[in-house]
Amino acid sequence: QHAASAPHDLPDSPAGYLCRDVPHWVASPPIEAVVFGWGASEDHQLGLDSGDDIDSPKVVESLLGIRFMGRGFLNCPLVGGSRNTLAIDVEGGLWSWGWNARGTLGHGHRDLQRKPACVEALQGVHIVQAAIGGWHCLALSAEGQVYCWGGNEYQQCGLVAPDEQPLPGSQAAAVQEAAAAAAAAKAAATAAQGAEANTG
Repeated sequence: QHAASAPHDLPDSPAGYLCRDVPHWVASPPIEAVVFGWGASEDHQLGLDSGDDIDSPKVVESLLGIRFMGRGFLNCPLVGGSRNTLAIDVEGGLWSWGWNARGTLGHGHRDLQRKPACVEALQGVHIVQAAIGGWHCLALSAEGQVYCWGGNEYQQCGLVAPDEQPLPGSQAAAVQEAAAAAAAAKAAATAAQGAEANTG
């Protein structure tokens, strides 16, 4: 078996060493890759027909034929949460299914998603990494842009308004607003210090 070419910037750590010589099918899995699911399934987070707990691995048939993104250092094509699941295909498309009462799956609604479905709002965006929080999700694009959606009562989506975000939104605007506010505060503090110096 051929080993995948390892990135040159892997950290000098045990985890970095483990990623240096992996089989080629890890970095670029074949289309025949099969996903198995087992465990709790009351929210259909396994993507199976049954909502009952699954005691032994079963093939997730709704994912058959989908070619997944390869696994590399710090990125994984499948992300399992406690009540929902994400997957990234080879084209950078994001799929989600399971519990969705807070708009956590990014489909623009809050209905239970029993089977994997592509997140339409991210079409044309090449996702390379994703994560599931308690009620929200994050995704990173190949261009370095962060997207977030779902529950936002603690501003975990990076938005000031504590409203749910049922569709993925770019955090560029939020970052720019925060940077502008910080710059304005710094300018005001500098002006105040200058005024004190002049009166002193």
